[in-house]
Amino acid sequence: MKWTVQKIISWSQDYLQGKGVENPRLDVELLLEEVLGISRIRLYTEWDRPLDEEELKKFKSLLKRRVQREPLAYILGRREFYSLGFKVNSAVLVPRPETEELVEFALDFLKEKKEEKIKILDLCTGSGCILISLLKNLPQSEGVGIDFLTEALAVAQENAAAHQVQDRTTWIEADLLQDWPAEILSQKFDLITANPPYIPESEWTQLQEEVQFFEPKSALISGPHGTDVYAAIFENLKNILASGALFIGEMGEEQSKILSSLAHEQLPDIKTSVLKDLSGKERFFLISNSPR
Repeated sequence: MKWTVQKIISWSQDYLQGKGVENPRLDVELLLEEVLGISRIRLYTEWDRPLDEEELKKFKSLLKRRVQREPLAYILGRREFYSLGFKVNSAVLVPRPETEELVEFALDFLKEKKEEKIKILDLCTGSGCILISLLKNLPQSEGVGIDFLTEALAVAQENAAAHQVQDRTTWIEADLLQDWPAEILSQKFDLITANPPYIPESEWTQLQEEVQFFEPKSALISGPHGTDVYAAIFENLKNILASGALFIGEMGEEQSKILSSLAHEQLPDIKTSVLKDLSGKERFFLISNSPR
């Protein structure tokens, strides 16, 4: 049987759909795009193109990985975030669309200071997608990204170089649950962002297979209530948040009350607020050190 682009897309879509994989058509097209080295548009203009033996073998190998629920971003080794391409692998979380909203909110907060020199700190930086996206839109800014995984920081550094912001970034390996680096505690930042682990330990087995079996658990789970890392952040925030500065972090849907309580224990005079994502879920926790 001769496997053309048309036949492989049709068969593979049905196969993935039968295995319960979401968005099977898109996944198949992106995998085929990777194998053939052509755009998705050209898949349709070369509908009758046959796959040679090596192309077919490579495609089947990638398709098998997707059936096993490996995230598409890990298979391809990249993910788009805030209109930029980022390298990703199993050392970092796959960037989510809702996290793009965090970047949008942060840029809106800084819109009047876009041409000023802004100091940004990104906690639990992972692939560096938040910090790098901010730096690309704030040409005078500089930033520090912190993660406790050496492998994650290596990915972040590659992404910074790819987007030509490496001269405005510093990457620090540190565990936020332990001693914070003196070089951080001795500075003040105009914006602090975080997408920390915030899922309670008890919910780990309830996560999708793509997440549970492939993404780094340490970047997702944070103690029995999902707030261990946040507690450590709030404990140190008073030392590093500049006057008039903002902290914005991604959180779980039902965590706003406990985070507000934790924050005010450490910072009684600050203002807290919560923002919803586009789906209407409480998603972002904000702290301003401006007096209430």
